[in-house]
Amino acid sequence: MQVASTLDYSNYTAEELCHYIENKHYALLKHKFEAAFSYFQELHDEKNYIETEHLLVLLFKKLKEEVFQLIRRDIMVIFPMICSLEEGQHHVFVSSLQAHKRIVDLLQKIRALTNNYIQQPEWTKMYRFCCIELLELEELIQQIIYMKENFILSKPEFHE
Repeated sequence: MQVASTLDYSNYTAEELCHYIENKHYALLKHKFEAAFSYFQELHDEKNYIETEHLLVLLFKKLKEEVFQLIRRDIMVIFPMICSLEEGQHHVFVSSLQAHKRIVDLLQKIRALTNNYIQQPEWTKMYRFCCIELLELEELIQQIIYMKENFILSKPEFHE
């Protein structure tokens, strides 16, 4: 992610950024979800599994569902539509902005459950690993949302 954060996104067209997000970030995001899910599986197998962790797993599954739905919509509908718009055409992508809000809300709930990812002495090693993966996942999701909202969906030709 460090390399991506040094890019000046404003120098790229919306079409170039769509391809960049699809090819680089969405593939990494899918991989991160699988890695985090494997830690959750191991966490569930621990003997001292508690209700808070159960709620965290439910939120994680909902987050994964929302993000994967967003990825499918972006790849199949939104990005091709953006790439086909001619200069000066206007379009508002309300569904994307609503999905971003749902995802950010889920991330905030997960963050609250995990004490802002600040490790606690009573946490097991597996729970610590889960939180590290969740933090990395959140950072990647936030970066994607930032790029989309500030450099793709907010390009002048996309305003009302």
